[in-house]
Amino acid sequence: MLGVVCEIADGVARQTLGPADALRLAAEASEIAERLGLNGKLGHAWTAALRAAEQAGSVAAYCDGAALGAIPGDAEPADAVQVLTLHRVKGLEFDHVMLAGLEEGVWPNWQAEQQGAIAEERRLFYVGVTRARHSLRLSWVQRRRDWAGKPSRFLAEIPKALTEAGGTASLQAKSPAPASRPARPVKPPSQAETDRLVAEFTARKAAKAPH
Repeated sequence: MLGVVCEIADGVARQTLGPADALRLAAEASEIAERLGLNGKLGHAWTAALRAAEQAGSVAAYCDGAALGAIPGDAEPADAVQVLTLHRVKGLEFDHVMLAGLEEGVWPNWQAEQQGAIAEERRLFYVGVTRARHSLRLSWVQRRRDWAGKPSRFLAEIPKALTEAGGTASLQAKSPAPASRPARPVKPPSQAETDRLVAEFTARKAAKAPH
């Protein structure tokens, strides 16, 4: 898989591989292309992703749009949970808001603390909190990957009178889930295997192209 990623990166750099082809090659290399081609919600989502990739024009533009949840041509369901960055919600309001990742080192970010940018992190927290019309849920974890989670300092700055049960119910973390089994290491394909995958993909694409 690592070799395929390098091949995609090289194709992007040479401007010979568009965003839709990059998605198709990644899907085939990860052996999920067949599942994505099936009918149903998964197949429709895959088709929509390819269509959006074609409209994006470049891999960089598609990745930027995907990261911000603003992929061209991606219709937003009328009744669905919206996942947005704090920079995108400025000026907007929602009936219900949930802010996740409120742990020291995550929010505020450890890099922001090293750079003396805690004030900016606090300002973004204020932006998120004030987007809620009716309810606001604040979430943090007791354990994140291999380190223990510590509640963000921003939580302690909220007046207890504004939280449920004086700040105990709404700020209480759930018990950590049982540790999952470690994933087995996957050996990356050889260069020969990568070349074969790319060649097969190119041949299939050429065979499907109108003559």
